[in-house]
Amino acid sequence: MPKKDIPQSLVKKVWEILAEGDGLMYFQGLKDEFGEVSPVLPPGHKWNERGDLAPEPIHFTSGMVIRNFMRDLPECKEWDHEDLDNNWKHVVEKALEYTPEQSERLKRLLA
Repeated sequence: MPKKDIPQSLVKKVWEILAEGDGLMYFQGLKDEFGEVSPVLPPGHKWNERGDLAPEPIHFTSGMVIRNFMRDLPECKEWDHEDLDNNWKHVVEKALEYTPEQSERLKRLLA
């Protein structure tokens, strides 16, 4: 599936929402451990909310939260559900590369 153009303003907004909680550490941890931000967590994995019962596909859990957030943004107004499904991971990966110095919001918080 072709990637959409991902504007820096979209990356910044996703970075900001991830930075409000543990999202940056969570997705970076997934990337470090599994080599991607959307793995299927095996049963019993420390981050698997289903515990030992079943695998947890991140695409359908945390990925859905990100897609729902992006769906309401002006940068994604022309995107359909397939565009969101195919590009949310790329946006999160770019957000992981986004440096705090680039965020005006963080600058205001630290002032």
